[in-house]
Amino acid sequence: MSVRFDAARIVRDHYREVWGFLRLLGCDRSRADDLTQETFLAVLNKPFTEINDKATAGYLRKVARYAFLNSLRATQRAEARERAAAAEEVWGQFADGDGADGRVEALKRCLEGVEGKMRQALEMRYRDDMAASDVAAALDISESALNTSLFRTRQTLKDCVERKLDHV
Repeated sequence: MSVRFDAARIVRDHYREVWGFLRLLGCDRSRADDLTQETFLAVLNKPFTEINDKATAGYLRKVARYAFLNSLRATQRAEARERAAAAEEVWGQFADGDGADGRVEALKRCLEGVEGKMRQALEMRYRDDMAASDVAAALDISESALNTSLFRTRQTLKDCVERKLDHV
């Protein structure tokens, strides 16, 4: 025969396990605290029949995992909205009504002036999407030297694009 559960005992006996499980899923301490509370609130709002400690622990992990996944979805939606708003703002500032075609053409003209290892580095890193460590190894330079050179080249290209756009 199954017995209705004793909420206080279940919280006392399983709180640390649920919290630890949430930490294992990737929550920081604060988020694990919040989601552990949500887990037990969900269980209190929708009581279950307790069979044994092992089954209860498994049920609590399922509820905690669901709470964790829901929190990720909410966070990802908020982050996606923020990224979209930021992208829209940046696009509005730099596209100048031509869909950024003017910038792309200016960049192509500026890239014509980049030659040698730096041209190779740009192509491998950005066109071929290679990792910086792989590009550095292929060009026989240190990764920090590559990153410094790429930074300087990007800055030079940015300045070149802006000059070309100012003259249009």
